[in-house]
Amino acid sequence: MREQKMHVNIYLPICMGLLIFAMVSRSEAQFIESPDDINVDELKTLDDPFNDHYFNAITYKSIDNNEQAISELQECLSINPNEFYVYNELGKNYFRLERYKDAEINFVKAMQMAPDNMDIAENVYDIYLKQKKYKEAIPVVQILAKTDGKFRNDLANLYALTKQHEKALAVLDELDGQYGNSPFRESIRNRILESQYKNAKNPVEERKKQLRTAISQFPNKEKNYIELSTVYLEENDAVEAQKTVDQLLDVKPDSDSAHIILYQLALESGDFETSVKSIIRILKNNRISSEHKHKALKDMLMYVKKNPRFERRLNELTELFVEDSGNEKLYIILGKYFAENQQWDEALVYFDKVTKKNPNNFDILKTKLLIQIKSDKYAEVEQISEVAIENFPSQPLLYLLNGIANLHLGKPNIALESLNNGIDYVIDDAQMESDFYLQMAKAYTALGEHGKANTYKSKADEVKPGSKTSQL
Repeated sequence: MREQKMHVNIYLPICMGLLIFAMVSRSEAQFIESPDDINVDELKTLDDPFNDHYFNAITYKSIDNNEQAISELQECLSINPNEFYVYNELGKNYFRLERYKDAEINFVKAMQMAPDNMDIAENVYDIYLKQKKYKEAIPVVQILAKTDGKFRNDLANLYALTKQHEKALAVLDELDGQYGNSPFRESIRNRILESQYKNAKNPVEERKKQLRTAISQFPNKEKNYIELSTVYLEENDAVEAQKTVDQLLDVKPDSDSAHIILYQLALESGDFETSVKSIIRILKNNRISSEHKHKALKDMLMYVKKNPRFERRLNELTELFVEDSGNEKLYIILGKYFAENQQWDEALVYFDKVTKKNPNNFDILKTKLLIQIKSDKYAEVEQISEVAIENFPSQPLLYLLNGIANLHLGKPNIALESLNNGIDYVIDDAQMESDFYLQMAKAYTALGEHGKANTYKSKADEVKPGSKTSQL
């Protein structure tokens, strides 16, 4: 929506001292405060009652008394019904009161009386948008676009919203040819094409047809080649996917985007080393989307999982994949891969990177601490969980892990303190409650207080046992 503020100074010899012109805030649009090109000499010839009512209305509007402003403007119309700016002011006051139909009636009336006034035409456009009257807005925007080219974007969008796809695409092609691509126009184009191919009898063939046309019209646009190649890959047609990416390389021999397809073709043919080279190029290119990077890394890890002979090579390459990116999601993908394969030390390398980059990622912090417990890294767990409790004081798992770590470090009193502090935060989790009691029983056993140890063992039996943490 446009953000346009217009100021017009109108001098009249009336005894008001100071005229207040306030900016009007709108939810989807910002209407002009007063019309341009008002003939001051003509206003001077008007009867004083008209002037008094009109500028009283302006003053009332400036203090948000829109009902009274409307009353004053209606008095103006009873004296002289032929002034377009009075209808324009009525429209603005009705809009403030969310009486959109009344606002529309008055803006349209003002535009009929002053068809060359683009500020009023813009107000009409805005009230149509507010009411989602896209069809009615089109002829207004066609007028606006003749004097201000920025409205051609709006016109393309309105054509799309009213299912006039061919007209919309024609305007988009014209604008792209004149100004180059823009994210806004790209989103309109994608919406149209998606609607067309989803409603076609054969959506996949329609999509391929659209993409071939787009490649023909915009041969330098890499995205279309990648999308068409992806469609072919989804159909298991590696030959056509290769032909399409070769077309892109003919146009742009150094294209990194081409490797979004090339690594997949290499993995499919079993050429792991070639796929690695392509994935490295993808990960190091800042213009390639995170989605493509994540998919590439996941595809490679899945391939290695199915082909364990490449695991040693993977271990050599993983750090290289992410050394330049610092991408938290890539670290998480790698960490989870190694954790799933119970390669705890390798998993911790990447989870450490995540928590250093984002210490507030509780899910990864929790996973990291659990892996450290499994790896008998109790000193690290004790230190990290102590700091984490300060940041996440209501997370009972942190107190439990801190207690377990201190028990293994031979500090049962500190373990009991942590466990007693944390159990108050256990709510509706019988498994975790049982774990707390079992660890407290171990602490009392270490202190030689066997009676209390037996009491807490009994408490653990009273609640549902068997949580995952009870095996720690």
